[in-house]
Amino acid sequence: VMYLGSVVETADSEQLFNKIDGKTAIMMIPLLSEKYRKVITMRYLEDLPLKDIAFKTKQSKNTVAVQIHRGVEKLAILFRVEEAEAAIKR
Repeated sequence: VMYLGSVVETADSEQLFNKIDGKTAIMMIPLLSEKYRKVITMRYLEDLPLKDIAFKTKQSKNTVAVQIHRGVEKLAILFRVEEAEAAIKR
């Protein structure tokens, strides 16, 4: 995570989200807690910029960026767990 002023740069989150299969990521979003599910949905499904998400959620852009980053990290963990379970079943 890189900091630009008071806003967390979300480039790392964008790259990580793009590495996860899109269909799989969308199917896993409901598994996240509400605070992560809400911002991930707005960012990646509704394609809203950080400032709009911050306005809608009444949070700072920095808080939203951190929540997106943490939510994407949680999706990546869920994705790896699913891959491991699939590998065990083979």
